[in-house]
Amino acid sequence: MNRNNFFAFISSKDENDILTVKYETKNKETVTEQFKHKKLHACPFCGGKARLIPLSSYGSPCVKVQCEHCRSCTVIAVTGQDMITKKFHDWLDVLSDVIKRWNTRTHTA
Repeated sequence: MNRNNFFAFISSKDENDILTVKYETKNKETVTEQFKHKKLHACPFCGGKARLIPLSSYGSPCVKVQCEHCRSCTVIAVTGQDMITKKFHDWLDVLSDVIKRWNTRTHTA
């Protein structure tokens, strides 16, 4: 996904560990892309099915993981340059990061 040419998401579907996104470019073209991803764990709160939710923030593609049942979700991971570390995060980086956050469980005694 070319962040510089991205305009807005039109639709998305997350099935069988494949995220399919349809989006519009700044040139008014419609693009459909698929991204294979790691399996999402069940919701830690209700056990419900989780899925990736693509969003846009100030014209940048971003994503979160959300439970379909209780709507519990991760923070939104945004593409672009991190203002603190100055590291650039592309679309594949944010997909990987948000899945890692969702699948990581804190063990309490």
